[in-house]
Amino acid sequence: MIGMNADSVAVKSMLELFAEKGMKTGLVATSYITHATPASFVAKNINRNNYEEIALDIASCDKVDLLIGGGRKHFTDRKDGRNLIDEMTNSGWNYYDTLYNDIEHKEKLIILANDKHLPAYKERSTFLPDATSLALENLKNENGFFLMVEGSQIDFAGHDKDSTYLVDEMLDFNNTINNVLEFAEKNPNTLVIVTADHETGGLTIIDPNETYSRNEFKFSTGSHTPLLVPIFAIGPGSQNFTGIMDNTDIIKKIMKLFD
Repeated sequence: MIGMNADSVAVKSMLELFAEKGMKTGLVATSYITHATPASFVAKNINRNNYEEIALDIASCDKVDLLIGGGRKHFTDRKDGRNLIDEMTNSGWNYYDTLYNDIEHKEKLIILANDKHLPAYKERSTFLPDATSLALENLKNENGFFLMVEGSQIDFAGHDKDSTYLVDEMLDFNNTINNVLEFAEKNPNTLVIVTADHETGGLTIIDPNETYSRNEFKFSTGSHTPLLVPIFAIGPGSQNFTGIMDNTDIIKKIMKLFD
């Protein structure tokens, strides 16, 4: 489900809660912007695969100010014949089909840089760190902002059991985090949290010769696993994000900081 509880009742995401506090909000991903993680912050649907319905929810959401990712086809090549991008631009959104334009500060900015998911790192290059830096500068304001950035294709690489793909995506995400930390250093009232929704692939990195001379990647599955995922935090309130916690505690801890 997307943005719903177990009884199919819509619930507010932290993005919506922050928007109601007067903060700007944004989403950046290397997948469809309608994919499960980014969609969960703005859409309400009983099935994560109902991409066209999710796109309609995104297009009509008044709580989000910035969207960057892929999935253009869900907005334009639709069964109902509607062009949601045209509808969004008519209602005040600024739309671009590539990140690399002379994009100044926009009140409502949507960049859909591919009909499908964005290409893998080798083709898209520095898109994610560049998009994140653009988002941070566009959302920065006196009332504060909430930004969710997903290194979406780390998961894709785990599903594919492809170690080269995985290392590329992890390095790309690392570069993205470096850009975020640089922003946070210049804007010290910024809380940065890095975590994941799950592990994919059951990855183990082994040293087959026990000589520490080379490593091999071994995947136990092409699916999700129940392995614990880490959470890292820096900035005001970061001391609350330590130890083992239930995933549903994260939003509670974040929102408590703003009560």
